[in-house]
Amino acid sequence: MTHESEPDGAALLPNLRASYETFLTEDLERLKMAVLRWDSDAGDALQEALLQAYERWEMVSAANNPIAYVFGMARNIRLSELRRDQRRNEVLTEFTTGEVGQGDFTDLVVAADQLWDAVRQLPCAIREVFVLRDVAGFSESEAAEVLQVAGSTVRGHLCRARAALRKLLTDQRQGGRR
Repeated sequence: MTHESEPDGAALLPNLRASYETFLTEDLERLKMAVLRWDSDAGDALQEALLQAYERWEMVSAANNPIAYVFGMARNIRLSELRRDQRRNEVLTEFTTGEVGQGDFTDLVVAADQLWDAVRQLPCAIREVFVLRDVAGFSESEAAEVLQVAGSTVRGHLCRARAALRKLLTDQRQGGRR
């Protein structure tokens, strides 16, 4: 027995789209102003948040305050990007001399080249983990999922990769390998 009064999924789609379009026309400028106060790259985070909101609009529109919900999404995306960028900088600083950042740009380029030369020397398994975690900014669970290994394996490989890089870079500085 079918219920004629229950709308099917196809009938709901135009309503959800119209609701999302109304949200965009009424609240997008306020949202852009709030997000863009952070920095110039926050606009990309807003675009990503709007895409995610569109994909989940039925849930987002049911929130008490959809604009606050989308703002929170954009904020979380941008904070994740900033953490990822910070980690990349920490990795370069950790594996290069303390003079990097205080010298000129050439020193930074040379240090980065030395780091990548050392990364290329790592065995494949630990190199993959290092690149996913410390360069690409993946979480432990994300890296484990990509590599189809346990989280403990990711932790172990990352520890070995960092130790090997420290040794390789120390050897390079002391006239070992370049």
